[in-house]
Amino acid sequence: MNNRFWMVFIEGRGGLTKQHTECNEARLEAERLLHIPGNKGCKAYILESVSYGSIVEPPVIWTTFSKETK
Repeated sequence: MNNRFWMVFIEGRGGLTKQHTECNEARLEAERLLHIPGNKGCKAYILESVSYGSIVEPPVIWTTFSKETK
């Protein structure tokens, strides 16, 4: 199961809200957000999920995505 996703973070702005299933989708969203007048001069970061944790009962189980699952 591939839960890998990308999110856009605009420096100095609010939190992350949308998961993108493709890196290029996140890049397009970052470009759209950078064109908003209030974001002029900000940096956009594309963040990639690399692992996730889950817990049914302790301990937390961590799963790391392999680089080949892009």
